[in-house]
Amino acid sequence: MSLIFGQGMIHNLVIQGVKAQDPLEDPFITKARQILSTPILYDLHNAKFADPRQSMAVFLGEETTAERIPISPIAAPIAARRKHSLNRLPRGNIRIPLSELRDLAIEMDERDSQNPERRPGNWAKRFERFELMISELGEELRKENDVLELEGIKHLIGLPGSGKTTILMLIAVWLGKHGYKAMFVFPSIEVARQYMAELAFHQVKVGMLVGQSDETRRRHADNIAEAIAASGGSGGFAHTLDQAEVFGMNCVLPAFATGDTSMWGFGSAPCEKVFQGRDKKGRMKQCLCPLWTMCGRNKAPRDLLDADIWVGHVLSLDTRVSSHAIDEQVRYFELIARTFDVVIFDEADMVQSVLDAYGAATLSISGTERSIHRVILEQIHNRIARGENYLLFDRDLELYSRNLAEFGAYNTSLITVVQNMSESRSRVGKRYENQLLTVLRIVSELLNGLDKPSRNETVDEQEVKLGFSKSHALAEFWERAAYNAFYDRTGVEKPEWFKADLCARTLAQHRATLKKQWKDLILLFRRYLAENLIQRRDAIVEDIAKLFLNLCFSDRSPPIEAEDLVKLLVTVTFVIFGYQRIIPGTRTMVAEGLIREPIVESTATPELRKIIPESILGSFSGVKYSFSKAQTTVTSARNVQLSYIAFVGAPRMLMHRFHRLFEADSEHPGPAILMTSATSFLEASPAYHINAGPHYLLKPKPLPPEENREPSVYRFKWFSDRERGDEPLRYSGAGDLRGRNLLRMVDALVRGGTKSEIYKAMRKFDVKSGICRKAALIVNSYEQARTIKKHINDYYPEVGRYTKSNCSLTQRWRTTDGFCHCCSMRGFRR
Repeated sequence: MSLIFGQGMIHNLVIQGVKAQDPLEDPFITKARQILSTPILYDLHNAKFADPRQSMAVFLGEETTAERIPISPIAAPIAARRKHSLNRLPRGNIRIPLSELRDLAIEMDERDSQNPERRPGNWAKRFERFELMISELGEELRKENDVLELEGIKHLIGLPGSGKTTILMLIAVWLGKHGYKAMFVFPSIEVARQYMAELAFHQVKVGMLVGQSDETRRRHADNIAEAIAASGGSGGFAHTLDQAEVFGMNCVLPAFATGDTSMWGFGSAPCEKVFQGRDKKGRMKQCLCPLWTMCGRNKAPRDLLDADIWVGHVLSLDTRVSSHAIDEQVRYFELIARTFDVVIFDEADMVQSVLDAYGAATLSISGTERSIHRVILEQIHNRIARGENYLLFDRDLELYSRNLAEFGAYNTSLITVVQNMSESRSRVGKRYENQLLTVLRIVSELLNGLDKPSRNETVDEQEVKLGFSKSHALAEFWERAAYNAFYDRTGVEKPEWFKADLCARTLAQHRATLKKQWKDLILLFRRYLAENLIQRRDAIVEDIAKLFLNLCFSDRSPPIEAEDLVKLLVTVTFVIFGYQRIIPGTRTMVAEGLIREPIVESTATPELRKIIPESILGSFSGVKYSFSKAQTTVTSARNVQLSYIAFVGAPRMLMHRFHRLFEADSEHPGPAILMTSATSFLEASPAYHINAGPHYLLKPKPLPPEENREPSVYRFKWFSDRERGDEPLRYSGAGDLRGRNLLRMVDALVRGGTKSEIYKAMRKFDVKSGICRKAALIVNSYEQARTIKKHINDYYPEVGRYTKSNCSLTQRWRTTDGFCHCCSMRGFRR
């Protein structure tokens, strides 16, 4: 019996090689074996469609004060309900003849020629411009002339311009023409829309898998509105884009309402909360909206019922299949893994990075409109303060309220420490901005210095044998002392430290001496938590720093930043403990409706977390802070935002194991997987490295003489990191130094103004009639574009005046979902 990477999923236990039962085996074991090898059926939902011929109602607003809106009977013809089926099985190995792709390219060109208003695809010419190479272990690359085979998991690599888009489009059309079910996953919804429009033109039954939450719908609607406004001229007036209709938002039910609908907000849709009839207790029955089969808001999920080719973003896979379209309670990734023939992940390195972020639950603690600090004040403390103190009859709520108040005090202390980092040592505040802070990380960098990432910490042979480094021992010493002080303020319990022997050996200390220091630290933490006067608290923190630094640096002097690091460590520690203490109560408050707003950013759903493994690093969490300019006349003033980040599982493994997610449930194979990427075989960059294959390589052919243009010139500039020796500045694989290195690269390019590297390049390259080219700095997000623009403005104003940043139109601080945007530099006007 072996466990297949899932957690909490009984049906992921596989009974391998089961033969005739041992006659001596306990019958209970035999029965358990049979139970474990039987797949668990999905739960069914009990929702029923409302009868459109009868009166209905919907409720607007909060449950206790909701306004009832009557809906009249609907006489218009309504399409019948159709459903997805979980009974379809993948067809197994897929062999795509390259000759058929070539014929298909010619056919697509002919269709383009019959529609001269469209931009021609030139598919046949593009198909002839690359060769498909096969990579085999221990052998040279071999050209494949016959078949592209999809089975198990395959990785295709091709540099930009090598033909990945061409071959993906041809594969999609071929699969659609031959009745295969395929899911194409793209790094952004806009790219998926472009593929969808092209496939629909070439008569492929295609649908868009897109998230269905109100926030997701609004974001996609904003993006498509931007695209229309930017591409149509006149700000998008009287213009649209192909497949824009799949992003519809509004509900059609208000058209049939007989009451006042002025409070029915745009985008609000009770798709699963239409009420009709009454149950035995006299309550109205909750039903499904009968107009789901017709309305524009749900066109995208409805089109998927007939589509052979699905396109979408990877996070859309974790969307629940609408109850209107299936009887089982199932998510799209489960439906696809059980019934599809192939899943293709384009730009797999970007997809993997998005999945990594999906495994981090982010909570805004303080400093923003959506912070838990604000939510707590408004929805708990303010309610009690304005007279609803009947709630305090519940002693659990009283305890929760006290814990919340203390949690707010810890947040304030952390913000104060960050705001007051001394100017002479301000690099501590800058160094940890936007970084995940844990006790272990701060301790590690305290020992090794701020210039060395903690992951580069060297350990001696003895530490390797123990499996426990000095950093781990000191973090254990600190955390256990803080934990005992936090949960036992009066010292009524005898503190126990189970790893005292191990820590003493690792730190080369006598056990009794180390245990005494540990108890002294507990007393100092208790005094810190009990003291209210600022000056006395500061003195206690100095005593804590003295005790801890003497232990850390028994053989040398501590670095100059050590005291600031200990101050940061104290406040971060108690913010983490304070948050962990209120989590159970917060869940209860949400369940009881006392806290209504979602205060944690969405992450992997429980259904997805059941089938992805835990991270090899385990479940851990930490605090992050960031700065923003304060809206005040004090020019140096800045605000601090605090976030709490908890890592839940390793969602990146969904892509790598999609072909075998449910192999325990069936003898039938799962869908084939094809991952495509440009430069994802890069072990130094674990966020983007794809550790599979590569199996196929797209190699561009040399252009014929009549088409041979002057080749592009690529120059790779070596900029050394002056603060870190002679190693080069790099972004990929730089870890926590990515943001810093990006700005150092900008410095190297624009330092010197008109005599800088970038202006020299503009003056020397392709000058026509005395007119120089412009320069573009291509980055990965709107946020990076803003950061670079601000950096140039602040430090190189003579260049900043002629630098433009391409940023989002509809939301000032929104990041992009995968497109490249740029800062461009124009030449000086004369």
